[in-house]
Amino acid sequence: MKLSVIIPVYQVEATLNRCVESVLSQHVDDMEVILVDDGSKDNSPQICDEWAKKGRRIRVIHKENGGVSDARNAGLAIAQGDFITFVDADDYLEAETYSALLDIMLANNNYDLLEFPYEQEGIMYQWEEQTYQNADSYWLQGHGYEHAFVWNKVFRRTLFQDLRFPLDRTLGEDMYLLKDLVSRAKTITITKLGLYHYTQNPRYSTKYWSAQQTQQMLEALMQIMNTLPPQDSVERQELYLDMINRQIDTYNAGGPILLQPYEYALKIRNGLSLKHKIKIILYQIFGIKQLCRIFNIINKKLLRH
Repeated sequence: MKLSVIIPVYQVEATLNRCVESVLSQHVDDMEVILVDDGSKDNSPQICDEWAKKGRRIRVIHKENGGVSDARNAGLAIAQGDFITFVDADDYLEAETYSALLDIMLANNNYDLLEFPYEQEGIMYQWEEQTYQNADSYWLQGHGYEHAFVWNKVFRRTLFQDLRFPLDRTLGEDMYLLKDLVSRAKTITITKLGLYHYTQNPRYSTKYWSAQQTQQMLEALMQIMNTLPPQDSVERQELYLDMINRQIDTYNAGGPILLQPYEYALKIRNGLSLKHKIKIILYQIFGIKQLCRIFNIINKKLLRH
């Protein structure tokens, strides 16, 4: 078996057929599709079973509701493919995506992780084709933390040995596991081939995040930062600025201030946005706690208007 496609299924009767059809249209004969029904109360379980009757490539797991991480872990437990990928049941794939990606992986025995483009609401997200030989360069030079999803990647299955998605996270579970997967990968490669169509889920919109969820995203970024070499660089500052944004979101949602002061002086550098420049100036004057309070006040005033 070359490829295992793991699809968590929960209350997605409206989009599940589209998703499965797009996966089966990939023209990859040596592939299994694992549908993990995570205790759905709608018609999703019946749709899963109907697909299983149509072909030997479909495998179905029915389980009690445990969340997306638990569903993905259940799929990983029975996956037989040399390579693993994930699809969310409200999303779908462009035709011939997996066949092109598998050609790359099979031609390069040292590739452990292959990332490909995705589209959301008509906007294409893709990056320069690049190969990284270590986690540090992927996170910093490749800005991997900005697209730390599992559904736009193909993994060599051996990366998952004794690694699973965390069950205590309702948001950012991808980033938590990716930190360890990327650390294990000998080679991480980005390609412009293939396309994943992502459908916006309110669960991933900051508008609907709870304080706990925004805090979990911040903690995931902090864990990535802690794995990086302790040296000042433009890329490391950019990651810290992204962490500041998450900290402001956490504070606005009623969560605590967790972010530690940056061990190097934040500097105004070329290429930074005006928002980032303003945040750096305020950070230099007031520090992280007061910066969060300032943006909390601004946010409340904007909401009143």
